[in-house]
Amino acid sequence: MAFGDPFTDDAWIEVVTTAAAPIEYLTSVRSAVMFETEPPRDAGTYRRIVAAATEPATRHAEIIVDGTRRMFGIWRDEPLGHGRPRGWHGLLDGTPGVVITCSGLEPGELNLHRVTEIDPLLEGTREHAASMR
Repeated sequence: MAFGDPFTDDAWIEVVTTAAAPIEYLTSVRSAVMFETEPPRDAGTYRRIVAAATEPATRHAEIIVDGTRRMFGIWRDEPLGHGRPRGWHGLLDGTPGVVITCSGLEPGELNLHRVTEIDPLLEGTREHAASMR
C-alpha cells in the first residue's frame, strides 16, 4: 500500500508485505534503483551494483506494527528512484515480511496497522476510475 505521491508530496510511504523472503524483494528494489541511476556498462559495474544492493542494514529502529514495537533493519539515505527524493528502506524479516520505502518521515513516527478489508480504501479510487470511462 502506498500513501502520498513520491513525486509531489514532502512525505510518502510504501508498505509491502511478502510471503517470500523480504530481503529478496528489497534487494530487487535497491538493485533496480541503482541500475536506473547508474546503468551497468560492464560486468565489473554490474557486480559492484549488485554487491551494494545486498549490503546489510546500516542501523535498526523500532516501528510499531499492530500495537507492538517491532525491530526493523533500516537502510538510511537511499536513492529511491529517478525524480524522487532520497529516503530510507525498512525491513521486518518474518512471515509475512514487511518492506517499507519512505521519504519525509522517520521510522519512529510510523504506527502501522494491518488492513484486512481493502474495499473501503478503494471506494474513491473505483469511483474515480469509473468516471474516467
